[in-house]
Amino acid sequence: MEITPEQLLQLRKDRKLTRQELAKELGCSAGAIVQWEGRKRGIPAWVADKMYANLPLEFSIQELEEMFQLCQHLGCTMTEVLQNSVRATLTQHSKLRSKA
Repeated sequence: MEITPEQLLQLRKDRKLTRQELAKELGCSAGAIVQWEGRKRGIPAWVADKMYANLPLEFSIQELEEMFQLCQHLGCTMTEVLQNSVRATLTQHSKLRSKA
């Protein structure tokens, strides 16, 4: 799992967290957050895993059932589908904001 600096920044801002608060949550330094968001250092895969794991999502039972059936058909996990969907949404938001 990967996360771009823009996605990390967007998720942090969406959750209304400071760099210090996010660092505490991730178990790293605020300086690491600065470096990751500023493209000065690569973002480790575990950061994406933790960021995506803490997203507040809401689904109806019907939606979950349909997603489960889709996953069975595609041979993937619901986690993979959700992570890819979130990544695509964040990429789209980043593009829209850069045009504004």
